[in-house]
Amino acid sequence: MTEIYSADVGTRLKHLDSVFRKLDELGFTVNTKKCSVVKTQIKCLGHIIGSGKHLPDPDKVKVIRESEVPRKKTQLRSLLGLMNYYRDYIPNYADIAHPVTELTKKRAPEIFDWKEIHQTAFQDLKDKLSKTPELYTPTLEKPFIIHSDASQVGIGACLSQECDGKQYPICYASQKLTPALAHDRERSLCDSLVLEEV
Repeated sequence: MTEIYSADVGTRLKHLDSVFRKLDELGFTVNTKKCSVVKTQIKCLGHIIGSGKHLPDPDKVKVIRESEVPRKKTQLRSLLGLMNYYRDYIPNYADIAHPVTELTKKRAPEIFDWKEIHQTAFQDLKDKLSKTPELYTPTLEKPFIIHSDASQVGIGACLSQECDGKQYPICYASQKLTPALAHDRERSLCDSLVLEEV
């Protein structure tokens, strides 16, 4: 895949004309069915990107939304791997996913007992991702805002910027607390998150 970026449509058409002429000079042909020109959004690596924002590919979200409850550790790991790819779109992902990720630990049985706490976490992750969250492209002209939070099992943050009186999320970050960090009384959990993410 090759992208040609231009600041405006007129410049883009000139760039495309130049590229197509050069390809023709070199004897290459272009399959027009595989071309996508003058688009405001593109699908790339499981994301829809354009117009100053990006969101998860709806086809991938559909796979997650329609997924059955996993019955084995290998199935759960596979599904969590896909969900984890989109964790930047889900506030407090690590905190929400905690009950389910506990089932993937080495000491957990291959076939596990799926309880209400697991179903609630699983459904919450699916619901949050299904709401098609949008993340915005940052601009260096505006200050960044970091919100952080912590619980007994995880720490989380949101990086955002304000525009026209409204805050727009750029990304969410979260992680499960390690035993050492969970018992650390020397510094606050929120400070720990900022140090981890910066």
